[in-house]
Amino acid sequence: MDEGVLFNIAEEIIKTLGSLPAQEVALWWGLKDQLRKLNDTVTRIKAVIQDAEEQAQKQNHQIEDWLMKLWEAVYDAEDLLDDFSTQVVRKQLMPGKRVSREVRLFLSRSNQFVYGLRMGHRVKALRERLDAIETDSKKFNFVARQEEGASSTTAREQTTSSEPEKIVGRESDKEAVKIFLMNSIYEHNVSVISVVGMGGLGKTTLAQHVYNNEQVQAHFGVRLWVSVSGSLDVRKIIKGAVGTGDSDDHIKVERGGNRISELTRHVSFDTELDLSLPSAQHLRTLALLQGGKWDEGAWESICQDFRRLCVLVLSHFGMKKVSPLIQKLKHLKYLDLSNNEMEALSNSVTNLVNLQVLKLNGCRKLKELPRDIGKLINLRHLDVGCYLDDDLCENLVYMPRGIGKLTSLQTLSCFVAAKNRSPTSKKVGGLNELSALNELRGRLEIRVKEYERSSCIFEFDGAKLKDKKYLQSLTIWWDLEEDLISDIILYDKMLQNLQPNLSLQELKLRGYKGIRFPHWLSELSNLVSIHLIFCPRLKHIPPLDKIPSVRELLIMHLNNLEYMDSEGGGGRGVSGFFPSLKKLSIYNCPNLKGWWKKSRDEMSDDNDESLKEMLCFPCLSSLSIVDCPNLTSMPLFPTLSILILLRASSMPLQQTIEMTSPISSSSSSSRPLSKLKKLYIYFIDDMESLPEVGLQNLSSLQQLSIRGCSRLKSLPLPDQGMHSLQKLDISNCREIEFSSQSKISYCHGELRVIEYRVGRFPSWLSNLSNLVRIHLQNCRGLEQIPPLHGIPSLEDLYFGSMDDLEYIDSEGVGGRGVSKFFPSLKKLHIFDCAKLKGWWKKSRDEMKDDSDESTKEMLCFPHLSSLRIEYCPNLNSMPLFPTLDEGLYLIKISSEPLQQTMKMTSPVSSSSSSSSSSSSSSSSFIHPLSKLKNLRIWAIDDMESLPEVGLQNLSSLQQLSIWGCERLKSLPLPDQGMHSLQKLEVVFCSEMKSLSESQGRIPYLPSLQELILKGCSEELSGRPRGWEKEAEKEWHTNE
Repeated sequence: MDEGVLFNIAEEIIKTLGSLPAQEVALWWGLKDQLRKLNDTVTRIKAVIQDAEEQAQKQNHQIEDWLMKLWEAVYDAEDLLDDFSTQVVRKQLMPGKRVSREVRLFLSRSNQFVYGLRMGHRVKALRERLDAIETDSKKFNFVARQEEGASSTTAREQTTSSEPEKIVGRESDKEAVKIFLMNSIYEHNVSVISVVGMGGLGKTTLAQHVYNNEQVQAHFGVRLWVSVSGSLDVRKIIKGAVGTGDSDDHIKVERGGNRISELTRHVSFDTELDLSLPSAQHLRTLALLQGGKWDEGAWESICQDFRRLCVLVLSHFGMKKVSPLIQKLKHLKYLDLSNNEMEALSNSVTNLVNLQVLKLNGCRKLKELPRDIGKLINLRHLDVGCYLDDDLCENLVYMPRGIGKLTSLQTLSCFVAAKNRSPTSKKVGGLNELSALNELRGRLEIRVKEYERSSCIFEFDGAKLKDKKYLQSLTIWWDLEEDLISDIILYDKMLQNLQPNLSLQELKLRGYKGIRFPHWLSELSNLVSIHLIFCPRLKHIPPLDKIPSVRELLIMHLNNLEYMDSEGGGGRGVSGFFPSLKKLSIYNCPNLKGWWKKSRDEMSDDNDESLKEMLCFPCLSSLSIVDCPNLTSMPLFPTLSILILLRASSMPLQQTIEMTSPISSSSSSSRPLSKLKKLYIYFIDDMESLPEVGLQNLSSLQQLSIRGCSRLKSLPLPDQGMHSLQKLDISNCREIEFSSQSKISYCHGELRVIEYRVGRFPSWLSNLSNLVRIHLQNCRGLEQIPPLHGIPSLEDLYFGSMDDLEYIDSEGVGGRGVSKFFPSLKKLHIFDCAKLKGWWKKSRDEMKDDSDESTKEMLCFPHLSSLRIEYCPNLNSMPLFPTLDEGLYLIKISSEPLQQTMKMTSPVSSSSSSSSSSSSSSSSFIHPLSKLKNLRIWAIDDMESLPEVGLQNLSSLQQLSIWGCERLKSLPLPDQGMHSLQKLEVVFCSEMKSLSESQGRIPYLPSLQELILKGCSEELSGRPRGWEKEAEKEWHTNE
């Protein structure tokens, strides 16, 4: 147990009993004196809790028993407190003119008297228990601590339920921390990240967002959150960490496990919800972590047996309705019904007056919220999802009248504004319901579905978003009926009246069909992120460069947009133009021509480079331009780290890359694009080349990807300058030709070339000594490839759809030693090379007459782990592959390479095997293919059998699959050797008659778990010796 919780609950009891509404209710029931005495007792006990906890660490069992009694009494006090809070709320509901009949009946004089007596007995009994506990404490001589000291050394836990807020403007910081955690190169050392800053900057919030990130959760099996504040007490910190990881107070039941005791208060289930729990009446938390199938009878069990629940999580159940019995869970503070299938939420939920969190996100069939939702005056977080997170309650048609009474609400993920003249309009709440919800914070999405013209302007102004000073993010999404789409003036007025507070950090507008933006947009001086999506009538947007804090700008689907700024202020200096902008994304703006109307015309005839340099983003690090084919001029972007151009003009890139004047010292003293790390150029129709002098500046470039540029003819890669390049991808650029004069030696990771139509690759390909992966595909007309065997770091090699390739290396050097021939290659994949005959032209001819097995052994891959050869019917000779361990997949090729490898008799050097590190002798004998785990042989037309001596070597083989080998007659599986085989599959081999030397029998395969025989000769039958499975689910006979 965690005595810090005892301290917090005790403090909460004192706080609640001292509140003015509680004192008024106590006066009604004649309990004021009793509650005062209870308050005094709890205060005295609270003062000694810390000292008691410290003495209990010395294995004093009497003190532990005392704390156990206190623990139980405090939980009962918490229940009493909740009952008391419930009556306080009901009293607060009285002054209204429309108080429910149930509340009026409960608060009648006769019922007050009866209930007051019952509450009096409960308070007296609890006070007597606590008095006895306090009396017992005196024999332990506990030292009372000052309240300040206790507060500073006790790690406080929040007693209120809350939902995480979205952080705005810190996404890059969050990503950086996440990448550091997940990509740490230190396996044994503890990595520490220090986040330093003054109070209130959001250090803890940032850490919480990283801690709760789904990728981080998946990466780390166990996560612990330990809060350290106030004075540093190492013992308490360690105890807190241990307590967080394993506590009897919180049990996770996995697959039927059960270790629930009477002290257990929080239970979560891994798979199935088991409601037959001991001591269910004591539980505070009940959660199912992974969803399941809902049993409608479960509601009765939960609501009858789990009366003290404070937290109930029933998400992803497919639940279609919520039982009215839920109102019996009067202590409930956190209710998660997300991702279920109910169309309506029972109005009885509104009787849960202590409820603080209600999660309904992902309930896509939900049409309406409870009509009396205004009774939930303690509700702080209402989550109905939002469009941006794709968990919106998309069928929610309106918000109920009275939701504006929830003045404690801090989270409201979405407000559906839908006011019309329908019969249900009287219970529909308009946007003016937001008027008093000034505690809203985090993110708010307003979805405007339909509205009466007569009330629209008035109620939009009544939302008073300007008063929401804690709101960080605002999304306004118009989804109006067709008859309102044409009312341009209405759109302008709606947006004008939704002016937010100046503290807003993120603004997203979607579906706005006005023709101008209100003046207040340029006044939001704290904006960090702006998204403008589906605004079809806008021809320009207001000058956003005047907002100094903007770091992200997204423009998407603005079909009429011609210029970003029609004022034509082209001469602004670097320091005053978007001084903080880091990320700019422009998508699908087909008519966008330029940034400034005036400057675009001027720049076409202006050769003054200094003027062009002034028209640049000083801090921009990420730029994406997609589907903007007419965008030919814009501010330059010399400081970029990431550039994505897709179906756009190459002019902005050409202008930036050709900059000759130095970049302003306010941003960098380096050359333009010298910080660029990733460059993606896709489907650019007007680009024929890139300047070599500009490419030399790309000293930080790590990835260069050019695809679908049909007019690109040359890519003059410089001999020097691009020394950081790790991936070069040139795909579907049919006119491109690499210069054979270059002496390129960089590119440290991957080379990917697709649709290269020139007859040969340049010789510099063999000089890329640091390459790890090479992918060559669909290079029609290519008859040969430069020698690749000497690239020492090459691990992964792919050839695909090379129609004219006959030999991979035409030089025909057949006698290379193992140590020099592809020394690091682990994966080789050859696909659809119809004319490919062999690896070397010369060695193939020589090997026909060469009987020297030692020569053949030398022609092998020393470290190859996985080999795939598919649809190469003429390939009948290649380097051998005795060291394979991961897999060998042969589809529609000759069986010669496999036969030659299996028949190898000379020893395989241990230096060429995957186990070289454990070998003590460089010449120790290793059988060929003895490490192979998976072997797939499909549609091999020339294979009639496999050598038994070769099959004996397959001691590690786990899966053997043979399909469609019509000439295969026998597969002489040995009686010994294949002891690891788990799956044997022989399908559509019509001539197959035997799997062993014994006709029709299958040899002893001790590990076999699955046997599939289909479409083979009728003579092939029986079961293998040692096959003991009674339930032969995987046994298939010939059909």
